[in-house]
Amino acid sequence: MEGLRNCKFMEARIKAKVVYNFTSMKTRAGCIPVGFQKRRRCKVLSFSKVESHGVNGRLQNLESSQRGHFGNGDASLSPSSALHDIEESDCNNQLLKFVRNGKLEEGFKLLEGMVYHGEIPDIIYCKSLIRGFCKKGKMSKAIRVMEIIEDSGEIPNFITYNVLIGGYCKAGEIDNALQVLDRMSVSPDVVTYNTILRSLCDCGNLNQAMELLDRQLQRECYPDVITYTILIEAACKESGVRQAMKLLDEMRNRGCKPDVVTYNVLVNGMCKESKVDEAIKFLNSMPSYGCQPNVITHNIILCSLCCGGRWMDAERLLADMIHKGCSPSVVTFNILINFLRRKGLLG
Repeated sequence: MEGLRNCKFMEARIKAKVVYNFTSMKTRAGCIPVGFQKRRRCKVLSFSKVESHGVNGRLQNLESSQRGHFGNGDASLSPSSALHDIEESDCNNQLLKFVRNGKLEEGFKLLEGMVYHGEIPDIIYCKSLIRGFCKKGKMSKAIRVMEIIEDSGEIPNFITYNVLIGGYCKAGEIDNALQVLDRMSVSPDVVTYNTILRSLCDCGNLNQAMELLDRQLQRECYPDVITYTILIEAACKESGVRQAMKLLDEMRNRGCKPDVVTYNVLVNGMCKESKVDEAIKFLNSMPSYGCQPNVITHNIILCSLCCGGRWMDAERLLADMIHKGCSPSVVTFNILINFLRRKGLLG
């Protein structure tokens, strides 16, 4: 019995040494992801006492040279206490319950505890944690969960990366989003690029957005109608409609068909530059490109005509709109009523 006990003890010591060597090799080989704000924490366990063996053969009452408390140092936040009284087979079930009930912090503590004790978490639940933390803007914890996924040998799909990039963009951390893009282990899709492009354009960085578009094309990830609509809207704001029209031509030349939203962005840009007559001509040309103007298109121009005091032109546009089968909306009538009230034509 004593011989078996010593054998088990040596086995544990050897296992701990292998873990230490493996993690050290990963660190030396540059396995820390680029762009992560936190360093990976490699747990080196040095077993000093073995009290007994459970029925499943796992070592019980192991003492470690590193306790690994988290947070503010409270023992209730340590990995050991997170797993207290939870059987190994129930860990993932408990993690699932935390995720489903929106208890992200509890799920995160449990996950850290599972990793600390060598348990293998369910990757699907980990991805749900990433999504939840990104929605709440807790990016450091979302990154930590991504590290755990990658350390497990799992390759995250582009959807998981898109969630992480979206979280960074929502938090205004575009540089971190770009770093995640650079270190993706799978090919990014058009949604990946659109998310970053929108954030860059919202911040007034059209030039950087155009550079990212070039990188996207080099990687043979072709932009879609949303990509170009984002860039056209930014061009209207920063460079004017003339530059935006060049992007429209490029879009068509690449075989990407603009939709009514794209055209509405351009119509709005023309009206803001007081080019209302040009906007009307553009509206009338839309059907020749296979796109019918909608009520929003008409409302944009109608509002500009009313603001410019061009009531007769507004009346003609309204009649033409109804004749084409485009029904006015509440917004349409509000535009007209507000104009008439300003002119004192309503009692």
